[in-house]
Formats: sequence, C-alpha cells, structure tokens
Amino acid sequence: MHRHFSSRFPLVSFAGAIGISTIAFGALSGCHETSPPTEPLQVQTVTLAVGQTVSLGTGFVLSFDRVISDSRCPKDVACVWEGEVTMALTLSGSAGAAFFTLSDHASTRVVSGHSFTLQSVQPLPNAGSRIPEASYRVTVQVERSVH
Repeated sequence: MHRHFSSRFPLVSFAGAIGISTIAFGALSGCHETSPPTEPLQVQTVTLAVGQTVSLGTGFVLSFDRVISDSRCPKDVACVWEGEVTMALTLSGSAGAAFFTLSDHASTRVVSGHSFTLQSVQPLPNAGSRIPEASYRVTVQVERSVH
C-alpha cells in the first residue's frame, strides 16, 4: 500500500510542475508590451512680449498677438474676485496658422500636437493705472511630441 501511494506522488509532482510552468509562462507572456511606446515630449518655456514671435523648432512658430482683456485685481487692492487676463496667440506651421487664447482661468490649450500652458502674465496691475500693451510679457510652457 505504501508503494501504491509513492507511485502516485511523482505523477502529482509532475502534474503540479506542468501547471506551475504553464501559469508562469502565461504570466510572463502577459508582460509583453503590445502597444507602441509613448513618444518622449520636448518641453520648453518661452516668454514673449506682445507682437513677438519665437521658433519652437520643426517648422512651428508661436506669436503673442495681443491682450484681449485684463480684469485682474490690482496688487495693492483687496478684491472680491481675482479677475482674469486673456491673451491671443498664433501657432504657425507649414499647414497654416492656428489662432487660440490662453487665460489664467483656461490656462492650457492643445493646438497642432502642442500643449500650451500659461505660466505667468506680467506685469501685475496697479490701482488707478492701465498697463500699456507693449509692457505685457507672457510666459508659456510648450510640450510637443518628438517625431
């Protein structure tokens, strides 16, 4: 009887080894990446004055066209609402130009494969004085896929 039990034991061990090998192979084959790798992003930060243009590389040019509105609270005043500043920009490339806006309340836009995020708008307003449009500087972070 003891012999009969020991003769089954190797078969059980062999069957267990096959099962474990099958599970391990299945788990490892599941690790295979089937989707294409994500392309790296190029990130740059640019600061522009109104009317200024900067090359982003690969044939794209970014322009700061104008300040559409600036209702930000002056730095020396306590306001109920902080206000908002909105700028008009243009991204130009071989396929044409795309016009878009950025504001401190809608600070990110994706245009022609580029993600534009508003970082800052200078100068801050002062009570009782208007900022001349030529004094504005906008800082934008630009991310684009590398091809």
